[in-house]
Amino acid sequence: MAGAALLIVAVATLPDSNAPAARADPASSAPQTPRAAPVSQTPAEAVAAAAVTFESAIAAARMAAEPDPAALRQALKPLLEHLDLQRATRLLLGRHWHTARESERRAVQDALVKFLLIRHAPALRDLQDWQLTLLPGRPPTGDLARVPVAVGARGLPEVRIDLHLSRRDGRWRLYD
Repeated sequence: MAGAALLIVAVATLPDSNAPAARADPASSAPQTPRAAPVSQTPAEAVAAAAVTFESAIAAARMAAEPDPAALRQALKPLLEHLDLQRATRLLLGRHWHTARESERRAVQDALVKFLLIRHAPALRDLQDWQLTLLPGRPPTGDLARVPVAVGARGLPEVRIDLHLSRRDGRWRLYD
């Protein structure tokens, strides 16, 4: 569900639906300090903001001591601000969302975060020369959007991914 697609995003802007796809090579830019996303951002701008944070997290993960998984997880925590964990948890629980108590929902959400960090943090240390191409997409429908991208890395084939976002509290966040 939210796994690798939430962790594989890069700095770029969404091209006009009639324009050719834009390419960005995050490996060529220095890590930047993540900033809070503006309320008026588009879904593609939200992906770009997450990419800045992602690039910083990769740099921090590479500096973390290899045998210390806690340090790797700590390096990736800033990515969480770009995720709609409530929506992802709601989708994960499905029909059980309505009967679950708030404490149970929170426990599942915390378990999801722990799973994502444990599952993906070690692999990010080795991610090199990756790039993302934002593909032409459709405008958002209400508070939901889809940003199609193609992601590639050295030694790996390019993969097409549809990043799904929801707008909550005035911000676009990735949920799947």
